[in-house]
Amino acid sequence: MVPFFQKNTTWIVGTARRLDSIKHYVLDTKSNYDYLCFLDMDCYVTEDFEEVFYPLKELYDIGLTRLISQEDKVTAKTATAGVFFAKNNDQFRNFVFEWVSLSNKYKRNSKMTRDHKISFVQYSFTELVKASFHGLKKYKMINYSEKIYNSERQDLQNWYKDIKKYNPKILHYKGNRFQDRNIVTSVQRIYKDILSKITAKRKFNGSL
Repeated sequence: MVPFFQKNTTWIVGTARRLDSIKHYVLDTKSNYDYLCFLDMDCYVTEDFEEVFYPLKELYDIGLTRLISQEDKVTAKTATAGVFFAKNNDQFRNFVFEWVSLSNKYKRNSKMTRDHKISFVQYSFTELVKASFHGLKKYKMINYSEKIYNSERQDLQNWYKDIKKYNPKILHYKGNRFQDRNIVTSVQRIYKDILSKITAKRKFNGSL
């Protein structure tokens, strides 16, 4: 925990602080970890996801989600800047530097500074990762399934269905859902049922 922010009550300032934090960690303090994982504070990890780093060891600089699939219109065809994985190399540091520069440019666009809408931080992130994915930038991207590594849906019932079907390793409680006890309890029940089925299946296979 690094207490370098002043108290704030504005949503747009708060959501932009993710990039301030990333810049601080990657560029200002020069973290010496080989690999990094960035999760929004409303994410919840249900299971180890170390496999996302294997492709980064061999070839890629950044792993992300929601780059291709666009099920929710509210995301405005943006990749998520709230869940991604990175190799802590010169390429990634250059990416963060370019992201900060582009974000500052987009910050002057009133469309991208509205509360509770897609922000200038996410638009700038999306522009860079999509350009990279299509070979227009030097950064090497790999897209992971958001069903497993960034489970989020605007419609709550569809989200529950996705959790039951895909058993995600990273849940994204978007829209302050983590503060709703009923939603959290419902998700816990789903996972309890999933775990029960997995245990029963293992017992059955062990008896064969």
